[in-house]
Amino acid sequence: AIEACKEAVAAYPEEPRFHYQLGRAIVYQADRANSDWRLGLPHLEDAAKMGHTQALFVMGLMEQREQDFCGAEPYTRAAANAGLKSARISYVNEYLSGRLNDCPPRASLEDMAGFLEDAQEQVSGWYENMLLEALSRQLDAARDQLEDR
Repeated sequence: AIEACKEAVAAYPEEPRFHYQLGRAIVYQADRANSDWRLGLPHLEDAAKMGHTQALFVMGLMEQREQDFCGAEPYTRAAANAGLKSARISYVNEYLSGRLNDCPPRASLEDMAGFLEDAQEQVSGWYENMLLEALSRQLDAARDQLEDR
C-alpha cells in the first residue's frame, strides 16, 4: 500500500487524498512493526494543509496520541467545522473531559452545541445516539453552570 500511495502522490501531488492515504499507510505499518509511526506525519500534515477533512481529524488524533491536547485542538476543531461527525463528537468530548481547558482559542459552547446538533443528522444506531444524548446533557449542564456564575 505504501508503494502504491507513493506512486499516486508522485503522479498527483495536488491530490490531498493520496497524501492522506500515504500517511495513514505509514502509520499503520509502523504500528504493526512497532517502529516510528511519526514518519507518516509529514504526509498527513500535507493533506491537512490541503484541507482534507479526515486528515485534519487524524492529525488531531496523532497529537492526542502524544498527549498534546492543545496541539490537537485546532485540527479537531477544523474537522468539526468542516462537518466530520467523528470530529464534532470528539471535540465536545475533549472539552467536557477538561483536556481543552488550557487550549485557547477553542470553540464556544454555542459552537459545540451546534456540533452536536448537526451530528444528530449523521449518527446512526443505538450507541451513537446514546453517546450524542449523553454529551448533549453534559454540555447543557456545563452551559447552565456558566450561566449561574
